Amino acid sequence: MKVEGLRSPQKKVGGLYHFSRMIDKIRLFCEGKLPEDLNVNCA
Repeated sequence: MKVEGLRSPQKKVGGLYHFSRMIDKIRLFCEGKLPEDLNVNCA
């Protein structure tokens, strides 16, 4: 599935992998744009 504004988990930011995707998922969740199937383990 392609989600607009969601980077690949292989994208390295600040020396960390997956960090950019985590930040993107938080941002999309706060905007109400994160698809339900990606909205896992969010309290």
